[in-house]
Amino acid sequence: MKRSDVGQMRLIEPFGAGGGPDVVARAIARPFSARLGRRVDVINHPGGGSTEAPAFVLNAPADGDTLLINTSAHAYSAVAVRDLPYDPLKDFVVVAPLTTQAYVVVAGPRAGVCSLEELIRSANARRGRLRFGSTGVGTGTHIGTELLNRAIGINATHVPAESGVTDVVVKVISGATDYAMSPISAAAQPLAAGDLVALGVTTAQRSPALPEALTLAEAGASGYDFPIWYGAWARADTPTRDR
Repeated sequence: MKRSDVGQMRLIEPFGAGGGPDVVARAIARPFSARLGRRVDVINHPGGGSTEAPAFVLNAPADGDTLLINTSAHAYSAVAVRDLPYDPLKDFVVVAPLTTQAYVVVAGPRAGVCSLEELIRSANARRGRLRFGSTGVGTGTHIGTELLNRAIGINATHVPAESGVTDVVVKVISGATDYAMSPISAAAQPLAAGDLVALGVTTAQRSPALPEALTLAEAGASGYDFPIWYGAWARADTPTRDR
């Protein structure tokens, strides 16, 4: 991508401080800055179920100085969100794939469940009154939980977050929701403190970041495998770098 000779670069992420894209963006910002010899800032831009950040990048100059750091939600939004103000395929170009990792499904103390089996029993007893949180309609945490609910045969009410992944975790801890799918980075501290319990990670193999947690497939959701992937995007009309 073409780069300006002056000014800073911005990495725009759509889920708020502590979320997966925020962690990934901050991890790459320093080496990116050192290589380019320029300041690289990470900007949290949550909202719209992860769609406001891409819209922001699309409205920034096409000079390569404003990049989107997003998850697989960038792909889901194309079919899950009505009246999307951009086309994820036509309006953006992939700069680089970054990493993949597991989500973790967590429950809070007020939910009264400590395993996936107990979650299923609770859902059946409460007949649709169980509530699950997510970072917004059409995001990975929403789609992934709906797929899990289908895999284990339960019904639950979706309660989207108001302000990013931190709000998802807080709502589970407080009892405003019963369970949720979260990036491990956002759930790690309350898990360690005993404020949350891990029901399972979403990948086919256990996560090195949470090695004691079962996979959801091991816990009872046979064949379930839902990793999250991260990438960097720019506006599709950003000029390629001169060689």
